Formats: sequence, C-alpha cells, structure tokens
Amino acid sequence: MKDVFESKTELNAQIKSMMHEIIKSRGLDGKIAMMPIENGCKGRLPCYYDHQGKIYRFTVHMWQINELPKEEWYDELVHRLNAAIREFKEKGIEFKRHPFIY
Repeated sequence: MKDVFESKTELNAQIKSMMHEIIKSRGLDGKIAMMPIENGCKGRLPCYYDHQGKIYRFTVHMWQINELPKEEWYDELVHRLNAAIREFKEKGIEFKRHPFIY
C-alpha cells in the first residue's frame, strides 16, 4: 500500500530499484535496462539500443506503474521486462544469462 506522504519522485525511485533488482536476478545486468519516462514530454522508442551506454533499453512510463497498488508493481515490471525481451528477440537480439547465475 502506498504511503500518502510519498512523493512521485520517491515512488519512481522505488520502481527503478525494483526493476534493477529484477534485471539483476535474471543475470541481465549490463545488457538490458529500463529507461524510465517520468513525464509525458519525452519521446522515445519503446525498445532501442543506447549507443552511448552500449546497452539495450526499454521505456516504461512511470505514471502507469505509479497508479497501481504497490503489491502489483513486481508482476507488472516483470511483465514489462518480458515484453521488452520478446520485442528485442523479434528484432534478432538474444539475451543470454551470465554463466555463473542460476
């Protein structure tokens, strides 16, 4: 349950941290990352390669996650990550887990 005193900035930080942990748990850290869109002014492709950071990124509109109850965040973030991985796979990009992570 959300604390009524938590700002959107604090909620967004929690969402970013949760997604980073999900990516790490799959052994994909450094290969794929979430590009959080915190306002409607940024226009990005849903999935793209960041040449500067040399990492594949997928966008998530933070307000869509923020409006969900916190108990649903994890499942929604896993769903978004899986959708991004599927989209990259359709483009011929496969993500392999690190060999030391099981």
